[in-house]
Amino acid sequence: MAPVIEIRTGLLPDDTETCARLWVRAIEARDGTVDAAPMARRVRSALAGPLIRLAVATAPRAGFALTVPSGSVRDEAFLHFLAVDPGGTGGGVGTALMTDAIDHASAAGFAAYGVARPHGIGDYAMQPYRLALASATPSSV
Repeated sequence: MAPVIEIRTGLLPDDTETCARLWVRAIEARDGTVDAAPMARRVRSALAGPLIRLAVATAPRAGFALTVPSGSVRDEAFLHFLAVDPGGTGGGVGTALMTDAIDHASAAGFAAYGVARPHGIGDYAMQPYRLALASATPSSV
């Protein structure tokens, strides 16, 4: 039987630091090393700005997805962060967070746009994704 994945929304007082730590751990697990301070600052900064949706997975593993308004196109959502606690594998938490982001941004799916480009802080490529929205009314939920 598949584990029940618990996702809640909205920004709670501890979420900013929890998400920043989780992002740093996920990048470190992926890359082997991370410059933690700038990575954590990026998450804190994004959570302080306009949000379309913050979804936080609480079980069976921690994770989060942050969807924000696109800076260049008013009626598009940008999946800014998606991270799952690297202390395990599988379980579907990442898939559930992506599904939540898509379901709450629009009925369509995120699509890759442009080409992968070097990350501003890390030494790896970053592929942007975006999603055209039916209505450009960002909210804090």
